[in-house]
Amino acid sequence: PPMVQVRETIASLLQKPSIKPQRSQSLNILGYFSPMVPDSDLFPILRTLGFSNIRQLSTCRTYRDFQAMAHSALNLVLSPESLPAAEQMAERLDIPYITLRRFYTPGRIHKQYQALARALGTSIDDTRLLNEAKAAICSIRNLCPRTVAIGSRLNADPLELALLLISCGFVVTDIITTLDDSDAYFLALLKEVSPLTRLHGSLDPSMAFFHPETMPDLTIGADAAAYYPCVANIPWNEETQPFGYQAVISLLKEIAH
Repeated sequence: PPMVQVRETIASLLQKPSIKPQRSQSLNILGYFSPMVPDSDLFPILRTLGFSNIRQLSTCRTYRDFQAMAHSALNLVLSPESLPAAEQMAERLDIPYITLRRFYTPGRIHKQYQALARALGTSIDDTRLLNEAKAAICSIRNLCPRTVAIGSRLNADPLELALLLISCGFVVTDIITTLDDSDAYFLALLKEVSPLTRLHGSLDPSMAFFHPETMPDLTIGADAAAYYPCVANIPWNEETQPFGYQAVISLLKEIAH
């Protein structure tokens, strides 16, 4: 795919250091062409794990800043499109990588952070952050029951986000997305907790004539606004990328507003 090739090409420009560098405190975040939101809990957690210097391609101000990524101790891969670039860097620059995924269910975020710490031979305590995310879920449950439809142009996995919203008391009427084999797990979970949710292929030509069976109270995703033009919408596709507990709390605040 083009975006995979672009990432590989950019990674190929990094020059292998002539002298093996001291890498213990530096880390690259690979995933998006835009930066992470500054208040993401991923940053303090990485600092707790010993990485005081966190580099992102989108925040490099000079070519020298970019070349400094070749001196990092680890690549943290947040998007599958960056995995081939990380594999190339592991082979050519001797920089190992760990993959993380953006989740919105607090329990999955907690398990992933704990797994990251274990992979690095240490441990972290994210109890406070986990409890804050759970509190945000509890507060939104106090609102009246409501229905929501989810699109695909948003900073989230639509199926995994649907599972979060269902746990918050929402009724997810429709999901407009493109499915592949990697969606089988969340699709099975969704079938158990919300068997009446309708799924629509976003690339299907018939979507040009889409007419909703029911009108939800809210839609999430920039493309969902086009399918439900008279319904309140949260695009949730800003350039800065949410991640971790911060993503959950911020989205729930948007929904409550």
